[in-house]
Amino acid sequence: TDGSKSLDAEELDIGLRDFGVRLTANELEFVMRYFDSDKSGKISLEEFYKGMHGKMSRQRMEFVRDIFMSLETIAGRQTSGGGQYGKASREVMLDLEAMMDCYNSVAHPDVVSGAISEPEAQGQVMEAWANGAVEGLVSWVEFLNYYKALSACVADDREFLEGVQSTWSLPSHTEAGVFRAGTSRLLDA
Repeated sequence: TDGSKSLDAEELDIGLRDFGVRLTANELEFVMRYFDSDKSGKISLEEFYKGMHGKMSRQRMEFVRDIFMSLETIAGRQTSGGGQYGKASREVMLDLEAMMDCYNSVAHPDVVSGAISEPEAQGQVMEAWANGAVEGLVSWVEFLNYYKALSACVADDREFLEGVQSTWSLPSHTEAGVFRAGTSRLLDA
């Protein structure tokens, strides 16, 4: 590869041939379309994992929702927008800067392994949400999509749940009263 941590069609073809897999041009195009979900012409590592692992489990999705709802007490803002059929809608979005005040970068797996520094981890997470629909705000869908990509990279449920929980410094159950019962129940399982 060219060091970009992603593969274009030619790089994918070369890599597959190195393992004895030969695809026709149509087959290669099909594989690229399947994995290249953002239509960039390249398959990122996250896209590859997502394609290999499929959908996020309900348990993980509920856990991520609970984290989002807990962050809502600290960083939540109501936004107005055009809803379905021209009706106004209100959506809770998280203020990115306030959210990052709760992000515990020391627990980021790449920081733990020594591959990157804490500021680099903060930067990566901020960059992941920086180009959302509303500048400086993170919607539930954007938050969920980030964790769907991460989920595809972690096979073990307990490892995923503990990893996500450890990267957020959230209010305790009694402080905010909204850290949903499901969150602790999922970790007790």
